[in-house]
Amino acid sequence: VLLAWLVLRERPSRIAAVGITVALGGVAVAASVAGGGSRTQPLGVAMMLVAVATWAASNVSLKRWRPAGGEIAFATWMLIVGSFAFVPIAGLGESFAVHWSWKFVGEALVAGGLGQVGFLFILLVLKRGSVMRASSVSFMVPVFAIAAGALLLHEPVRLQELLGGALIFAGVGLVVWTRSCHAVMP
Repeated sequence: VLLAWLVLRERPSRIAAVGITVALGGVAVAASVAGGGSRTQPLGVAMMLVAVATWAASNVSLKRWRPAGGEIAFATWMLIVGSFAFVPIAGLGESFAVHWSWKFVGEALVAGGLGQVGFLFILLVLKRGSVMRASSVSFMVPVFAIAAGALLLHEPVRLQELLGGALIFAGVGLVVWTRSCHAVMP
């Protein structure tokens, strides 16, 4: 929201600001039971904040400078070029401890492919709408992660996660299904 406001002059409407606040509160409620209530790791929180900041900068950049050659070509090349950036990062965080197997390659292809499909949808929304509307759906990540954990891994869903998910849905709904922003006059 701040980057879109500063760079693109997209100012959130009051209802969008309420929606973002509600969704952010939902994330906090849902995350309050992460790991079964274990202590929060400062490095993990810092890494997530960096991830969020880079995601926001990416969305604002893509809206300002639309991808040349179309969204599908851009998403494909982004995956290829991004892989080169992640190799050194993986070396720092994982010490290159990759155990190559067909299972590992399959998991990487599925996870990478699904992530790219999601990013492609974000690119298509950015092409036609505001950064705020497109970015607000990123609040849904914890909701889908909780649902996938419950369905695929049989993890229990706690009351806080249900409440947090409901708040996230409500907040994102306010942003997506209302006029979420307008341009600031220079």
